[in-house]
Amino acid sequence: MSAPPNPEPRTLIPKIAIARDEAFCFCYQDNIDLLQQFGAEIVFFSPVHDRELPDVQGLYLPGGYPELHAKALSRNAGMREAVRSFCLSSRPVYAECGGFLYLLESLTGIDGSSHAMAGVFPARGSMLPRLQRLGYVEVGALAGHPFLPEGGIIRGHEFHYSEVSLMPQDVKRTCRVLRRKDNAEFLEGFLLGTTLAGYMHLHFASQPGFAKNFVESCTGSRLP
Repeated sequence: MSAPPNPEPRTLIPKIAIARDEAFCFCYQDNIDLLQQFGAEIVFFSPVHDRELPDVQGLYLPGGYPELHAKALSRNAGMREAVRSFCLSSRPVYAECGGFLYLLESLTGIDGSSHAMAGVFPARGSMLPRLQRLGYVEVGALAGHPFLPEGGIIRGHEFHYSEVSLMPQDVKRTCRVLRRKDNAEFLEGFLLGTTLAGYMHLHFASQPGFAKNFVESCTGSRLP
């Protein structure tokens, strides 16, 4: 009697961890919905309270108010190291605004106190007393963008009271940003390895391909 055929391998359902707590509390619901629609399982975690990352293939650090919880984030050295290690592991990471600040070397508050962050990007964040950016942006992908083809357009907004020290030129810029309010253009979308970060809160529904490509990039990123 012949042996039964081997079952076909199950399609990987990638798990994406999204930061969600008092420090990371702003994320378009459309973004989460689209990641799920393209096949991802969403797992929430807290950079403030949790000691380790869940077992996932992708990481999304959205915006919020890390400056209000910088001391607690800094004290959680286990999570900072877990996030840093994940970002260096060639698994896909997307971080925006507050999530971007968390990936810097440090974050300095209005009172001048400085707190260590995850240390992925070689720059430092500082809070300022006045609003620095507010308004809608149009983001055009440059060659080498991890989740969009060159020339792909996605929209979003900026809203932050912080500034970041000069990012070294050897850190790749992957997009050209057009600020709708004054038509100013600048380069951003910082990329180190497979970690993409920047100030813009991107609205995935304006370019669903971003979410689709993010999810698909996670399918080949199993944990060891």
